[in-house]
Amino acid sequence: MASETQFSRRKLLQSDDSEFVSFISSRAQQFAVLGYIDVAINLVSRLNVHEKYCKANLQTLWLLWASLGEWPVREEEKLKQIIKKKKEQESKSSAPGRAEGAEEAIVTMKDVHDEIQAMEDGYAGTWFHYAQRDIFAAQSGREQVEGLENKDISNGIQRLLDSVEELKPEFRDASTGAAAMEASARLVSALDLRWLLKERGYEQDSLISVEQLMDMFAKRMEANQQLVYLMQSRRAWGALKDGTLAKTIGVNDQKVYAYANELEDTLDERIREGRIKLDHLTMRQMLEILDNNTRTNPESLEDYMDGPPERLFHDPASTEEIAEAERKLGIKPPADYKDFLAVTDGFEQSWGGIISDPPLHPVRDIRWLEDDEDYFIDLELELLGPGFPYGMWPTVGKALEIGSEDIDNVWLIPPPKVQEVQNRLSEILKSGECDDELKKRIVDKMETFAGGIEGFMRLEWCLVTWASGGAVSMMSYPSFTAYTRQKVKRSSTGVNDGLRPGRFFGYQCR
Repeated sequence: MASETQFSRRKLLQSDDSEFVSFISSRAQQFAVLGYIDVAINLVSRLNVHEKYCKANLQTLWLLWASLGEWPVREEEKLKQIIKKKKEQESKSSAPGRAEGAEEAIVTMKDVHDEIQAMEDGYAGTWFHYAQRDIFAAQSGREQVEGLENKDISNGIQRLLDSVEELKPEFRDASTGAAAMEASARLVSALDLRWLLKERGYEQDSLISVEQLMDMFAKRMEANQQLVYLMQSRRAWGALKDGTLAKTIGVNDQKVYAYANELEDTLDERIREGRIKLDHLTMRQMLEILDNNTRTNPESLEDYMDGPPERLFHDPASTEEIAEAERKLGIKPPADYKDFLAVTDGFEQSWGGIISDPPLHPVRDIRWLEDDEDYFIDLELELLGPGFPYGMWPTVGKALEIGSEDIDNVWLIPPPKVQEVQNRLSEILKSGECDDELKKRIVDKMETFAGGIEGFMRLEWCLVTWASGGAVSMMSYPSFTAYTRQKVKRSSTGVNDGLRPGRFFGYQCR
């Protein structure tokens, strides 16, 4: 557990702002659903007091905060701002000549209550439709169902549960797919109505208990939309906020709070220090992460029929071997690539996030593309991505092949060829024939690729990968280091650890 959490911490600190906020938000939601309201409030409050992270969208928790009468810092203000804008828009519509800024709209507690009610009704429309249409045949919505006799609602709950059982188990509890989503919707509908009967004091022997329903949820919190639909029911929060689900799952309080403390510490470090960039990692450190991710990522392990090699590293290339390769090739490869060779003379197939990336050659196998490989050398060199070749455009030409397997290739593009692209782009930027929109797109891409125009024009060696076959694809990088850095990031996706965004962490805290 410790090593997994350590890796997760590093991944979270390296993630971009949107990924970071999305992850913290997902964990705040899960803490709340498990009944650890104090932790959820603390996490949301910490996000809200920071200018970069205060725009996290956690409206699904507003039903909970409203029912508790307790809100995270600045969260209720977000709701009031939405109401205020709606009132101002209504005022403008009813009085078109109204001056801008005249008489600011006042938000009352009744406005807040009404907005929460409207939000609850809107959410219910996404998960109550089957119960409304197929179980109760209600034409006018959830209110019509709630107006039925308690016994009729009780019978409807049982029919909802029977309909869930009729779904094929392999699809019903999957993390994707319509069947799992439908099962999630029907179960939340059943809980919502069961809590309504509880509020009315209605009980009978044949009626399923809230605790029995919680047992169903406890087994499928990673099923498609289950977490989301639960948060969208105000009545479900009645069952969740006291920790009923956590008790059913059997989570350990100490593990949950240890997890919370580490997450809060990581959040504090991110706010204090900012994003950790992979630039700070040495070549050896990046390769070690790649090696570890390839051999531990469950999705990577599925990709290896006979399991991954024990180690992706080779023995380092000697200074003499590198010098001999330079004499044979007639050129000195970039310094960062030679740093790689000094760490490992080649690298085995490694996990790339979706599929495996090709192995990288030992120094003796590095080669120039041949004249007869026109299917490679005549490819347009898309350093800034597809769509930017404009008129006559430089081709890949004689690139250095440093890795390949089947349809996948890794090439180093030498400085003269990179300069051809730089010159062509410089012509476009200075040309009066090209519109400003194209020029802006080019400048934006230069910013993303190399930090700006100056950074792009200083580039010497670049790297491209080429996948031929049915789905041809060229990916470009400003250096071998940038390529390795991106491989590290991709290989981290989906790693089986305690901070994986798509996982329900409560299962790891039992």
